Amino acid sequence: MIIDFPKLDIPVDFISSKNIDFEILEYYTKFPCRIKSAIFFLCTDGEITVTINLSDYTFQKGDFTFLIPDSFIQLQTISREFKFSFVAFSSGFLEKTPLLQSIFELIPVINIHPVKKLNETEYNTQKRFFDFLAYCFSDGSYLLTPNTIQSVFNILIEQVKATYQAQYHADKHKMSREYQIYMEFSLLLRQNFTAQHHLSFYADKMGLSLQHLSRVIKKMTGKNATKIIDSLLLMEAKSRLKFSSAPIKTLASDIGFTNTSFFYRWFKTRTGLTPQQYKEEV
Repeated sequence: MIIDFPKLDIPVDFISSKNIDFEILEYYTKFPCRIKSAIFFLCTDGEITVTINLSDYTFQKGDFTFLIPDSFIQLQTISREFKFSFVAFSSGFLEKTPLLQSIFELIPVINIHPVKKLNETEYNTQKRFFDFLAYCFSDGSYLLTPNTIQSVFNILIEQVKATYQAQYHADKHKMSREYQIYMEFSLLLRQNFTAQHHLSFYADKMGLSLQHLSRVIKKMTGKNATKIIDSLLLMEAKSRLKFSSAPIKTLASDIGFTNTSFFYRWFKTRTGLTPQQYKEEV
């Protein structure tokens, strides 16, 4: 069975595959995707540079990450040798399980430190597990009952806890007030950016002055907070334009632009293309 990398979501509760290579991934260097599923990712060869939620990361053999639902990704550079294995669970499956709540406190840490290097023993164990799941999906699907899929998800979530817990405690130990503000802002932004485009909303929600929040985000990221919101909106717009068949007016409204003409001007200023041109040409 040939597996394509999930675009936004997957049509079944569970998908797993191994040795995904350059040929499949090259398509995804052209535009960002907003992932609706939960994806557990293991690099097994070569190297890739990926933008995850506006920050760039390089993955090499032995690197593991957990892509949280609603993460933005865009592939940048891929070596010809690059291969990876993945396990993904659909948004529909995630709605039926409360287990993601058990790693709620780890989400900001996963956002900030998504790439974790596994030691040799951890890597070999993980690869065997992913290989087995890929086999089950392609040739042994009779094994994948709803209870089995839930158990697999539970195991992987426990691994995420074990992998990122040490980083969480290290961050918590050294956590300054500014770091806490940044983590809270990151979480609020992911939850609200399509409806709330103005930094003043986040400052009010956090009980901070606009100037103080702006200063902290600039210090922690080196980026202007308003531009961070704008960049996320642009990635969302690009993703929806490529993967949705809805009219552009509807897409614009869904991400908080009630004035379609303004959305057209906003988008063209940032890309050099109208939304329709981007949808058709890129």
